[in-house]
Amino acid sequence: MTYYAVPTDFEELDEEYYKEYIMKIEARCDAETKLAISNISKAQEKQQIQYAKMKTHKHGEITFKIGDSAMLLNARRKTRKGGQLQPT
Repeated sequence: MTYYAVPTDFEELDEEYYKEYIMKIEARCDAETKLAISNISKAQEKQQIQYAKMKTHKHGEITFKIGDSAMLLNARRKTRKGGQLQPT
């Protein structure tokens, strides 16, 4: 990280100094933004790989073929209050 020295005598500074200073700050901000985006994408790829490993390791490769029997989870049933709905 680069720190810029701020002069103590502001009367001697001209407009060119401020333009250069602002350009340096903008360039540093752009570089840090690109680095952050790069780090986020690397982390997401790592998490995706780890999730896939965990999923296949825990349950093995899950594939279904036409005609296979499968259990279906009724998630609505878990969230209902009271008993099951009675047919009318």
